[in-house]
Amino acid sequence: MKRITTTAAFLCLCMLLIAQDLQLRGRIVSGKEPVEFANVILQTKDSIFISGGITDQRGRFNMNNLQKGNYQLRISGLGYQTQQINLNDFTATLDLGSISIDSAAIALEEVTITANPVINQPDRKIILPSARQLKTSTNGLSLLQRLQLSRIQVDLIRQTITSSNQGDVQLRINGAKVEIQEILALQPEDVIRIEYHDEPGLRYGDNAAAVIDYIVRRHQTGGYVGFDTSTSVNTLLGNNNATAKINHKNSEWGINYHEGYRSFKNYWRENSETFHFSDKPSFTRLEDGVPDKMKMRWDYLTMNYSYQEAEKWFVSVALRGSFRYNKLNTQSTLYPIDNPDNSVAMKDHTASDSKSPSIDIYLQRNLKNNQAIILNTVGTYIHTYDDRTYEEKKHSILATDIYSAIRGKKYSFIGEGIYEKKFTNSKLSAGIRHQQSLTENKYAGTSSAETRMQEAHTSTYIEYSSKIKRFNYSVGVQGSRSWFNQEGEGYQKYSVLPRIR
Repeated sequence: MKRITTTAAFLCLCMLLIAQDLQLRGRIVSGKEPVEFANVILQTKDSIFISGGITDQRGRFNMNNLQKGNYQLRISGLGYQTQQINLNDFTATLDLGSISIDSAAIALEEVTITANPVINQPDRKIILPSARQLKTSTNGLSLLQRLQLSRIQVDLIRQTITSSNQGDVQLRINGAKVEIQEILALQPEDVIRIEYHDEPGLRYGDNAAAVIDYIVRRHQTGGYVGFDTSTSVNTLLGNNNATAKINHKNSEWGINYHEGYRSFKNYWRENSETFHFSDKPSFTRLEDGVPDKMKMRWDYLTMNYSYQEAEKWFVSVALRGSFRYNKLNTQSTLYPIDNPDNSVAMKDHTASDSKSPSIDIYLQRNLKNNQAIILNTVGTYIHTYDDRTYEEKKHSILATDIYSAIRGKKYSFIGEGIYEKKFTNSKLSAGIRHQQSLTENKYAGTSSAETRMQEAHTSTYIEYSSKIKRFNYSVGVQGSRSWFNQEGEGYQKYSVLPRIR
């Protein structure tokens, strides 16, 4: 009888789970055309994320494993108006059929943007945040998350911006390159628009997967002080940001300080590693960790001054300092998988520290007939040290003892000059960039050595981009010279890269 009752209860539970496994389907269209890569998000009435994804080439979406409830379906896409559908009393699998969304339009009420339009340019997308997005954002990073740009992932916890394309996401404010900490210091209400380069031109270098440029308004007078903090209640973990700005006529002074820290007392690692030999069988060794400590701390300080004269001049000078410290204590027991009793006690303690001051000078001169000249120079000094102690003991007898200490210095300079000419529906860009660095490393401990490495890279380019109806294209060519030398050994290489997109 007990077995029958258990089986019946199991069948009822399965039927209940099947009954709760609901689906939501639909198709997004604009006119008669399907909308590809539209964002479709299902959330609760209080905006808690439930499920989401993007539409396929036919504009279709399908969400599985949903539960009964009251939801909101939010549909958005670059170049289209955001649409919201209320799904009250969602209790069964539902096919919404074709859902029509309209192309975005700029709706202005005095000076308040009430829509979220996207203006497609030959080399970028111009996004105008809605009034609601600006109001509900706390800084430039959270605003970017609400815009939901295609191929851009925003992590508010780790405070990172990444792209699904290969390469880095380059951040700028009014054209000048900045760090993520300066985006965190932005007031959302100061953001006029965001210019998103999802296919960056040759101007932005070889490793740019995307460029996000915040165009912010300048105040004639006044200032503000802001604080942003987030701290964990059950462990030592936090991110804190303090910023201040003062404006007077054409000048602006600013300072921003960012602090982050992590401290864990119960950190350990577990690994499996296999050793292969040419003259004997391979074997696998397992690692069982013992709880120990890990500390991480980073501080960023930026002081900047900028001067802007109407639409003619823009000059920005930024002094930045980056300071990082990491300490990681790892203790484990290592043993062969086929002989656990043959174990050793391992200790791996590492500590690293880096200091990196830099100066960044950016100048833009706008000329007649939509022409501009841009000059940018960056000088950086990096000082690092890394210490590591590695030991393996068997029955309190030291079997392996390795100590290494690395002290490094790096001096680098980057300079570039750019000329741009904008036409009605196209743009011509040409420029030259030079990077040079000197790296000196000293290795001490179990083995000692000193290295001196020099690098230089110079490139020049010309690129033309335009647009014919919905078709964007660009043609360009880049020539470069790379030079490298370390202890008398090195290379010199020239290359020409034609590019058609």
